[in-house]
Amino acid sequence: MTSSSNKCSNIQEIVAHTSKVTCVTLGQNSGRVMATGGQDKKVNLWTTDKPNCLMTLSGHTSGVECVQFNKSEELIAAGSSSGCLKVWNLEQCKIVRTLSGHKSNVKTIDFHPWTDRYILSGSNDTNIKFWDIERKACVYSYRGHSAGINCVQFSPDGRWFCSGSDDSTVRIFDITSGKQISQLSANAAVKAVAFHPNEFLLCFATADRTLTFWDIDVFKSLGSSKSSDTTSDYKCVKFHSTENCVYAACNDYLKVYSWEPNEYLDSVKTGWGNLSDLAFCKDYIVGVSHSGTNVATYQVTQSLLRPNASNDDRENFEKELIEKHKPFKRDDKPTRPKKSHQGTPPVQKLYTPKKPDKETKETENKFKVKVLKEDPTKNILKIEHKAEPNSNIEPIEDKDVMNVEPMINMSDFMPKTNSDANASRAEIPASLIKGHSSMIEALQARAKNLQIVRVLWSAGNIRTSIETAIGMKDPSIIVDLLEIVLKKNSLWTLDLAVIILPSLIELLNSKYENHVLVSLTSVRTILQCFASVIKANISTPPSSNSVDISREERFQRCKECNSLLLKVRSIIDSPKQSKYLTKSASKLREVKFLFKQLD
Repeated sequence: MTSSSNKCSNIQEIVAHTSKVTCVTLGQNSGRVMATGGQDKKVNLWTTDKPNCLMTLSGHTSGVECVQFNKSEELIAAGSSSGCLKVWNLEQCKIVRTLSGHKSNVKTIDFHPWTDRYILSGSNDTNIKFWDIERKACVYSYRGHSAGINCVQFSPDGRWFCSGSDDSTVRIFDITSGKQISQLSANAAVKAVAFHPNEFLLCFATADRTLTFWDIDVFKSLGSSKSSDTTSDYKCVKFHSTENCVYAACNDYLKVYSWEPNEYLDSVKTGWGNLSDLAFCKDYIVGVSHSGTNVATYQVTQSLLRPNASNDDRENFEKELIEKHKPFKRDDKPTRPKKSHQGTPPVQKLYTPKKPDKETKETENKFKVKVLKEDPTKNILKIEHKAEPNSNIEPIEDKDVMNVEPMINMSDFMPKTNSDANASRAEIPASLIKGHSSMIEALQARAKNLQIVRVLWSAGNIRTSIETAIGMKDPSIIVDLLEIVLKKNSLWTLDLAVIILPSLIELLNSKYENHVLVSLTSVRTILQCFASVIKANISTPPSSNSVDISREERFQRCKECNSLLLKVRSIIDSPKQSKYLTKSASKLREVKFLFKQLD
């Protein structure tokens, strides 16, 4: 075997910043350009083999924590310790977007593989945000992790992404639905993740110095490597597009592993220090590391390592997706899928149904299975008028079915009795379409009402927006608004409590679980904020010998609020309370305890 000195060589070492360097990244397309970020709040661009700085990008007001090139290496995004992201156009040498929303430092960024319009960011605030650069907005925030995010990466087809966290989990999300597809558990904090460029395969490195492989076609673990004898964790994991091996790098070694069979293949001692990134450049693997204000560049001769080629028949992104997909257009944006597709993997295996016999022809004409071909980015099966089973939904009793939302005619969704047993088949789709039309009208009306409330809210008229929502007599709109108000206790006032409490009394009697839970949470918040104030003001009414208008008004509000709260208490203490109140036993006990402050 060739010696390590012949395999790895130091290209250059440069002083990259005037203060400590915090991050370095390589352009994955060429492997010849790199960007550095430092505590001097700047991003500098370099080539890997020359010590001259190509460009300095300024704009951040705090230290730069992470940097990332887009696929074509024409854009660069950088996240700071303040939670802000900035995107630069390298040809124009100017900031094109500033994106704010994270509450802590941004640790990882990834560009969408098919378009420069969308980027992902992960932060120490445990949230992952999906940004639309053209709209200058966060399209969606993905939650679920309980600790800081160390790494995020889009899947090769751009429809999923995975994230690794200090909470020892890897989570896979579907972008269009905003739902988590799977959670993969690890034995330690996850430091790096990588999708295979072709196969449905995921690899992640953890703080216990192991690599774990998952087949994400069937979400099955393919095993883990043995714990490495290196002195540091793996910092970077890269699949090679044409060889069945994965390269894992730490501060002192570059190691090569295969997954079927799961075995160690080769390694080279590099000694490159605090490693930041790897990239493939022709027959070399380029690595960059940083220490203090310096950045060092290394190259490893790839052909001298021993990848072990193997053939497997696992489903792959390249054959099933990439050849059939086209990139997002510039005016496209990820859209929410229909409910029947939420939470399911975006790829379904197509099949050819057997030739139907005579007995099944009639049924087949009523419910047809077809493949959607109009959108090449959504190669999925759609079964018309067939509900998707959901194990999380409880069976609905007949008495609950009749409690419907306003503006929805329930009769449109109930089976019709027809005296003519031989009704025309043409009437079946007509009746189904009628039900769908009614639902669409209801949702459109609700969206219009929400838009009205949103305009009032955005103008700062919080009280007016809440009064308007209550006046619409649509419990769902009230619940949506309450969920926003509950996120910030400072929005609550005694006036607001008096306005909302009558609606909360109605929601507590609702037969929809979410309505009951939101109402109960709102009552708890009101009691936490105002129970002591109400008790104090009622117990010491204003004196008749003096005139204090503000105190008298406060007394009247407290008295009215207390009266409404007593009605709420009677519902909570009633033996015939809602079944959803019974299910929320812990929250119910807390509310009952808070009510004792009024005694």
